[in-house]
Amino acid sequence: MPGTCGSLLALLFVYIVGTSHLTLALQICFAAAFTLLSWFLISLYEAQTHKHDDSQVVIDEFAGIFITFIGVAPAGLNLLAGFILFRVLDIFKPFPIGWIDKNLPGAAGTLLDDVVAGVVACGLLHIIVQQAWL
Repeated sequence: MPGTCGSLLALLFVYIVGTSHLTLALQICFAAAFTLLSWFLISLYEAQTHKHDDSQVVIDEFAGIFITFIGVAPAGLNLLAGFILFRVLDIFKPFPIGWIDKNLPGAAGTLLDDVVAGVVACGLLHIIVQQAWL
């Protein structure tokens, strides 16, 4: 449940900030910078606590949600669809998400499964949004 709560909080942040007014390049830069910051903070946390992928760490969900909404207006049904896509991928972890989660140690394993889930969710969300407008 912490992952879902973290994702909802991230979704609220995406909605409030309304990243749709940013250029695509700035959205990508923001997501990349936040992902790097997350990697650093998760590394510090895991080094201090000796806990890997602890449920208290939800910054990885933020990174995944930010990536999910790159190039998609965070409004209306887009928010719901993006949230559901990201959570389903993060929970069920189809390949390669599950492989990353199980095989990469440290902050890489904690963060990159959410990053890849965000990339896949973003691609699927773009397809859904485009199909809805046809």
